[in-house]
Amino acid sequence: MGFYFATGGADRTVRLWSTDNINPLRLFVGHIGDITGLVFHPNGAYLASIGGGGDRSVRLWDVRKGNCVRIFGGHLSSLTAVKICPFGRTIAVGCDDGSVSLWNIADGKKITSANKHNDSIEALAFSPDGLVLVSGGFDCVVKVWDMEKISELLREKFVSKLEGPLEEYRTKSTP
Repeated sequence: MGFYFATGGADRTVRLWSTDNINPLRLFVGHIGDITGLVFHPNGAYLASIGGGGDRSVRLWDVRKGNCVRIFGGHLSSLTAVKICPFGRTIAVGCDDGSVSLWNIADGKKITSANKHNDSIEALAFSPDGLVLVSGGFDCVVKVWDMEKISELLREKFVSKLEGPLEEYRTKSTP
């Protein structure tokens, strides 16, 4: 049995592949824009894809059945980055407008969002324990978000917008 990987691109189709087969195992169709990012769920049973251009949606696909099980929509700009937390409960999405959104995978609802970067977000990463989210953008800034603090604020104050990152690191190229 081979290893699995996924591809997506300008043809608006996500393909699931195995290293021991020259043909794709599954095709996932539904985006109306280019596929700009892909990430597997930690359990391997799901695959998230993001659509750029006018699509502006995240689709969560069931790898075994081949169907779309959830659509996370309502983004105001093109999607540029996607990550799923290590425990598989939260999906983070970065956008062309510098915003980061957090979504609950179980119910498909937006948890919160922040528009803290001054340019497109190009990278997102969760720490292995899921307590930290890092966002990096074309504004040459890396922001570190405390997921535990965000969870506490949401429970206590029902905050709809993030207050700010835990830390902010500017690179040499920062204007």
